[in-house]
Amino acid sequence: MTNSSLNISNIVWQAVKGLIYLLLIFGYSFTKINVVGSVYLYDLILLLLFVFSLIKLDKIKGEKELLIFIVIGFIYLAFSLYLGDGLIYVIRQYMIVGYFTLIFFIFQKIRNKTDKIIAFLLRISKVAFILQLVYLIFILLSGKTLFSDFNYLSPVAVILIPVYTARVLVYDKKGIVKVLKILLILGTSTMLGHSSAFLAVVVTIFGFFVLKISPKQFLAAFLLVVIAIILLYFLLPQFRDVNANWRLFYWGIGLRNTFDTFLFLGNGFGAPFITSEQIQEMINIFGGSNDFLGSMEERYFKAFHNSFITIIFHMGVFTLLLTKPYRQGIKRLIFGEKSKELNFLIISLLGISIWVAFNVILELPHSSLLFWLVFLLTSNELKRSHAA
Repeated sequence: MTNSSLNISNIVWQAVKGLIYLLLIFGYSFTKINVVGSVYLYDLILLLLFVFSLIKLDKIKGEKELLIFIVIGFIYLAFSLYLGDGLIYVIRQYMIVGYFTLIFFIFQKIRNKTDKIIAFLLRISKVAFILQLVYLIFILLSGKTLFSDFNYLSPVAVILIPVYTARVLVYDKKGIVKVLKILLILGTSTMLGHSSAFLAVVVTIFGFFVLKISPKQFLAAFLLVVIAIILLYFLLPQFRDVNANWRLFYWGIGLRNTFDTFLFLGNGFGAPFITSEQIQEMINIFGGSNDFLGSMEERYFKAFHNSFITIIFHMGVFTLLLTKPYRQGIKRLIFGEKSKELNFLIISLLGISIWVAFNVILELPHSSLLFWLVFLLTSNELKRSHAA
C-alpha cells in the first residue's frame, strides 16, 4: 500500500470516528445543520468521504452479494427517476440504499483497520452508556419522570446500548459486577421511551446465551423467547398501545404492497408507501391516531417504522442479498464461535438490528452510519474467518 493511500485511509477513518462522536453528542441537531439550499453538512461530509474513498480504491473481493444489491439499487433508481411520482420522493426514498452505498465504499478504504474499528466500538459504546446515564440523571434532577417520554441523548446513544451490552457480556469477567452491569443496562433501556430499546438489549443477551448452549437447547430457548415476546405484548401496555398496534398494522400494509408486485420485485423509489384506500382503512381502525392526515407528502415520506420492511418495499426479493451476515453469524453462534471479536460483532449486530426493525433508522442520517459500519465489519470478519 502506498503512503498516499495509507494517508487517505487514515483521514477517512478519523473523519468517520469524528462523525459518529458528533452524532452521539448532538444527534438530530448535527444532521440538521444546513449548508446551502437542500444540502446538509452531514450529507456533504459523507459524500466527500465517499469521493476520497474511491481514490486508489483496492479491488473489492468477497462482497458479491452486497455489490449486486448496490448495482440493482442503481438500476431501480434509474427506472424510478423516469417512472416515480416526483424527483424529491425518488431521492428521499433512495437514501435507504444510498446511505448503504456511500458507507460501503467508505468502509472499503478502512477495512484494513479491523482491530482499530473494534477497539473504537468497544470504547464509544462505554462512553455512550455513561453519557446516557448522566442524561437520565439530569432529567430526573429537573423534576421530570423517566417513564413517560423519549429520554435518550441521541439515536446513536440508543443504538450503542446493545453494543455496550455485547461488550460487557463478551469481554467482562464472570462475577457479580458483570451481572450488576447487565441489570443496570436492562433498567436503563426501560427508561428511554422506546420498548424496542429494551427488546434490543434482551436479544443481545439472548445472542450471548446461544453461545453457551447446544443446537438442540438453542431451539428450545428460541421457542421460549418467542413465547416471552408474545407475553410481553399482552402484559406490558407499551407493547400493545395504539402506537404499537398502528405500527404492526402498517408493517402488514408494507409487506402486502410488496407481495403484490410482479415477482416480488418491489416498488422501486418514488412510490407511495400506502394507498388512499389503505389510509381510509387505517382511519376506520385508528381514527384520529392516523399519521397520514397531515398532507399528501406523508404517504411518500412516512416509512414503515421498520427499516428492513422499508428496504423490502423498495427492493423486494433482492433484499435477501443483505441476509448473509445474519445467516452466517447465527450459525457461528449456535455452534460456539471461539473468537471474542467475532462474537462481539455478531451479537452487537443482532441487538442493533432489533432497534432498526422497530424504527426509522436506515432511511435517515442520524444513525445509519453506525449500523452499516457494524454490519459491514461483521460481514468482513465472517468472510475472513471462513477463509482462514
